Amino acid sequence: MADLFWQRWHSEYLQNLQVRSKWLTEGEQLKQGDVVLLRDDSLARNQWPLAVITDIFESSDGRVREVKVHCGRTGTSYIRPTTQLCRLIEAD
Repeated sequence: MADLFWQRWHSEYLQNLQVRSKWLTEGEQLKQGDVVLLRDDSLARNQWPLAVITDIFESSDGRVREVKVHCGRTGTSYIRPTTQLCRLIEAD
C-alpha cells in the first residue's frame, strides 16, 4: 500500500509542483534596434560583446528565430539564432 501511495504521489502530485511555464506562454519577440549581448561559450559572461539587431528573420510560423546583429566594437555583422542572444535594452 505504501509503495502504491509513493508511486501515485510521485507521478501525479509531484509533477504538478514543477510546471514549466516557459513553454505555456509566448514571450516578447526580438525586434530591430534592440541591444543584445552575443552569447559566446568560449568567453566569460562579463566579456560577451554588445550588439544591435539590424534585421530579423521570421520562420514559417511567424516567430523570430534568427537575427542579423551589428557589433559596434568590431564593426562586423553576424547572423545569430535568438537562443544565442540576451536582450538588454528594448527598442522604442
